[in-house]
Amino acid sequence: MPELPEDLKGQGDIFFRQWNTSHKFVLDMESGRKYSLSDKWEDTSWQLSPDGKMLVHDEWKKDAAGKEFLLYQLLTAEGQVLINQLSLKKDEYIAGWWDNRHLKVSRWINREIIGLTSLAVMDIFTGQRREIPANFPGFYRFYPFLLFNPIIYDPTLTLVVYPRETAAGPVFVLRDIFRKKDLTQISSFPIDAPKWSPEGKQFVVVGYVDIPKDAGEFFRVTRTGSVTQLTHLGTYYNINRYSWSPDGRYIALWLGDPQDEQLAIMDMQTLEITSYCIHSQDPDNAPEPIWSPDSRQLVVQSRDNKNEEHAILVDIEEEIAAEIGKGLGPIFWLRAVPPVWLTETP
Repeated sequence: MPELPEDLKGQGDIFFRQWNTSHKFVLDMESGRKYSLSDKWEDTSWQLSPDGKMLVHDEWKKDAAGKEFLLYQLLTAEGQVLINQLSLKKDEYIAGWWDNRHLKVSRWINREIIGLTSLAVMDIFTGQRREIPANFPGFYRFYPFLLFNPIIYDPTLTLVVYPRETAAGPVFVLRDIFRKKDLTQISSFPIDAPKWSPEGKQFVVVGYVDIPKDAGEFFRVTRTGSVTQLTHLGTYYNINRYSWSPDGRYIALWLGDPQDEQLAIMDMQTLEITSYCIHSQDPDNAPEPIWSPDSRQLVVQSRDNKNEEHAILVDIEEEIAAEIGKGLGPIFWLRAVPPVWLTETP
C-alpha cells in the first residue's frame, strides 16, 4: 500500500480485505499508518453495531448429537463477552443490527436462501422481540434476487419497500405495513435494492420510465409516496452500486456502460452530478462506495481492463482522489478501531 497523501488524511479507520489472501487489515486515516488485525479478529466472522462499540460473533458448533448449529455471542468491541449465547429459535439467524441496541432476526429457508418468511427486532439485553410482518402481497420471488434481501424497512418499521410481480413486469412498492395500504409503486428490476436516507424521510431507487428503452433513472420517493425523477440519462447510462453519505447530503454511484462505468456524486440538495473520472470495468461485483463518518471522503474499489482491483480514496471537499492500494476491497469505515484488535505496524 502506498503512503497516504497528506492532503487525503482524514477521520476514522478503513477496513480492507486483500483479495488474493483474504487477509484483513486497517488503515488509520489520521496517521496514514497500516495495521494488521490480531489473529482473534482476523479469523472470525462478526457484525459490528452502528456506533462501533459492540459486535456479534458467529461460529458453527456441533451439539451432543453431532448436529451443527450457529452460535452467536455478544461482545464489546474490546473483546469482553457480554452474552455467551444469544437466544434464537430453530433455523433463525441474525441478519444485522437495527440500531445500537437491537438486532434483526430472520429465518433460514432450506439453509440456503435469505429468509423472507419472518422478521423480528430483538433487544440484545432483554431478549424482548417486536415481530415485523415480512410477507407482502405479490412478492417477487425470482430466485437470484432473494439474495439481495430486497425487503427494505424504514427506520420506524412502519413502512416497507419491496419488489412485487405484476402483469407489466416487476415493480417496487412502498407500503404502509400496519394500515396494509400501498402508497406508490415504480417499475424496476430488483438488483440494487432501494435505499432509505439516513434520517428516513425518503428513499431512492433505480426505476424505468420506458422499460424497453431506458437503462434506468434515479427516483426519489417520500414517506407519503410522492415520486420525483432525479435523472434524465436516457438509454446510455446505467446506475449501479450507490450509497448515501452519513449526513444524507450526497449519493455516490457508478454511471455508464457496464463495461466502463465512472464514479459520480449526486448532491441531493442541488441534484447536480459530478463525475470524478474514476473508471471501473465491473462495478456490479464491487462493494458499494463506502463513506467516511464525516461524509467528507469515500473509498471505492475499481477494476481495470486487466481485471486487477484498485482501492481509490476520494475527498469531495478538496476534489482530489488517489489510489491507496492494489488488490484490495474496502469493507467498512469506522470512527475508531479498538487498539486490542491491532497487532503490528509494517
